[in-house]
Amino acid sequence: MKNGFPALIKGIQEADQWAAREKWRPLESLLEHYGQVPLKVGEVPPIHGMGRAYQIRLPLVLFKEYADTATGDSPFYGFEYDFNDERAALLSDYKIPEYFQSDFFDVDPIARNFYTNNRHLIVGGERTGTNLHFDPKGTSAWNSLLIGRKKWAIFPPGTDMEYIQKIKTRTCSSGTAPGGPASYWWLDIAPTLPADVGMVEFIQNPGDTVFVPPGWWHAVINIEFSMAITQNVLIPESLPFVWAQLRKDWPKFVQYIESNYPEKLQELGVQDITPSEKRILSLEDEEFLVEFHSTQNQ
Repeated sequence: MKNGFPALIKGIQEADQWAAREKWRPLESLLEHYGQVPLKVGEVPPIHGMGRAYQIRLPLVLFKEYADTATGDSPFYGFEYDFNDERAALLSDYKIPEYFQSDFFDVDPIARNFYTNNRHLIVGGERTGTNLHFDPKGTSAWNSLLIGRKKWAIFPPGTDMEYIQKIKTRTCSSGTAPGGPASYWWLDIAPTLPADVGMVEFIQNPGDTVFVPPGWWHAVINIEFSMAITQNVLIPESLPFVWAQLRKDWPKFVQYIESNYPEKLQELGVQDITPSEKRILSLEDEEFLVEFHSTQNQ
């Protein structure tokens, strides 16, 4: 994981002990245990453009029925990040693989609050997926598939305009390409890409875990009804490679870390550290809250 390249891990040892292996598959077992648990399958923006979006949730058993009969180009795709109430039991069914347990956002509670919604349960039917993007805030991601099959396309990092034009997407600071059905990218764009863009395609099967390093572009589509767990992590060893971009995009986070943990950064090989007066922020700190709230939907 430390060499900066993606990986397809064919099974991880600790997953043999996960309760999810028995409770989440086969599909009938998943529905027996969690069929009535509501999961987020979409959201509706506020009518007047103010406030939070309205979360659409369906019991898993009803969402499965929907996924089996959906014929539209852009079916609902469930990305659940709220593990309170009935969903809390889902977290006890698996553990973070040892490869991915080091997350620099966990250095203290304030740092963690710069990226709170970093773990998701992902569930969707055939043709659902994500458009070409790279993950936010310098993070890597791991994705363990329990049910179904996914097709992946991964590209090396690159944000200059020539490269963006080659892979036929557009980017913003968060690395997110414009919307549209995920299937359109696979049908209309992927077959036309030149060989020198470095695209690698592969199939993820149940029990496989995919690791995506920071900055690597990727698109994913579900070949059949699928359910996976995924989490974004700021791997400490990656900090020398992502710190400059973090400084540009998330200056308050960088200022906080450089002021409070300069020794840790130096140990990890981060250059050009500019620690200022040490600051102990709190969630009531007004300057902190401005950036904190601006990051929560990224």
